[in-house]
Amino acid sequence: MPTYIDTSALLRLVERRGDRSLIEAAMRDSPTTSELADLECWAAIHKKWHDGKITLATRDRMLRAAEEEALSPTILLRLDSDVVNEARAVAARFPIRSLDAMHLATAVLADRRLRPIGLGLRFCTADAQQGAAARGLLGASEVDLVPPAP
Repeated sequence: MPTYIDTSALLRLVERRGDRSLIEAAMRDSPTTSELADLECWAAIHKKWHDGKITLATRDRMLRAAEEEALSPTILLRLDSDVVNEARAVAARFPIRSLDAMHLATAVLADRRLRPIGLGLRFCTADAQQGAAARGLLGASEVDLVPPAP
């Protein structure tokens, strides 16, 4: 079953932090995310560098890992007006941030396209609040919440 992987989970993979078993499993089965994840990964890695939390060499290694290990093997779904409209509906139902709503909306729309052909979509995130909203939208059995990193 395809899995939508949120940026929070992709960054755990790239940073090699904490238990990544759910993310690694998702990466083996038609991993999917929004094209938004590309920018979010890039910005998060650069922010760590600007904040002095990582060296230039670590930044560059993480950028390569983001591209090679997280984004290249992942199907990137486009952002469009349908996603924005669905994100508004998601944000009206759940107390989440705008980019989390965009990810959830993208996942919901992908799930709707897959259901008629007998497939569903799992959702993998390291963000507990987003995970709660995903359970409300996709069902608790379809959501993998990555454990907090130490």
